[in-house]
Amino acid sequence: MRLEGKLALVTGADSGIGQAIAIAFAREGADVVISYRTDEQGAQNTREQVESEGRTALVVQADVEEPDAIRVMFERVRSELRPVDILVNSAGKGVDSQTSEVSVEDWDSLMNTNVRGPLLCAQEAARDMVAKGSGKIVNISSVSGKKAGGPYSVSKAALDMLTRTLAQELSEKGINVNGISPGLVYTPMTAGNLDEPGKLEEKEEQIPVGRVGDPCDIASLALFLVSDEASYMSGSDVVIDGGSLQKQS
Repeated sequence: MRLEGKLALVTGADSGIGQAIAIAFAREGADVVISYRTDEQGAQNTREQVESEGRTALVVQADVEEPDAIRVMFERVRSELRPVDILVNSAGKGVDSQTSEVSVEDWDSLMNTNVRGPLLCAQEAARDMVAKGSGKIVNISSVSGKKAGGPYSVSKAALDMLTRTLAQELSEKGINVNGISPGLVYTPMTAGNLDEPGKLEEKEEQIPVGRVGDPCDIASLALFLVSDEASYMSGSDVVIDGGSLQKQS
C-alpha cells in the first residue's frame, strides 16, 4: 500500500472530490481526518467507508473560513491521533455575482474559504512536516483559475499562486506542494445544473474525451501526488479536464 502508516487530513471530505480523495487514500493504507463544514451526515458516510478499509477515521467539524476553527482542528488531530503527513485542501465555495458587482461580504467569504483557509491549513500542517522533514500538501484548484470568469476564477488563480509560493518555500524542507485543477466534475455542487434535461449531454459534447469528470478521476491524481512516485514534483499545477482547456485556448 502506497500510504501505509500515513495520516491524511482532507478538508471538504463530506462529499464530492474531497470524499473520493479520503476514500482513495484509505484504500492505499492511510488513516484519514475528515473535515467538514455543515454536512455531518456526509462526513459520517465518508468515515464509514474509510473504516471499511480497515483504517482509522476522525471526523472534525471546521469551517476553514474561520482561523480559530482551523487551529482547534489541528490541535485536536495532534491530541487524538498524531501530526498529519498529508494535507489536501479540498474545501471551497463559489458566489453567483459578477466581479464588478460582488459585495464585500461575499468577496471576503470567498477569499477566506478558497485562499486564506488553505494557507492557514498549510501553515499548521507545515509546522509538523518541517519537524519531520517530510510531508505532502495538495491544493484543489480549478481550470476556472486559468481564465477570466468572475470572483471564483480570481480566488482559484490566487490559490494557484499560493501553491507555487509554498512549494518554493517548503520544498527544500522535504515538503512537496502541488495543485490539481479539475474541469467539470459531477459532484453534489454541479449536479443541480447537470441534471437539467439535456444539460449533461450538452456539456459532454464540449469535452474532447466525451464525458464530464468523476470525483474518482481527481482522487487518483491526488493519490499519485502524495505518493513516493511524485517525490520529484513540487510547485506543479496539474490540469485534469478531459482536454477542455486546450480546446478553448
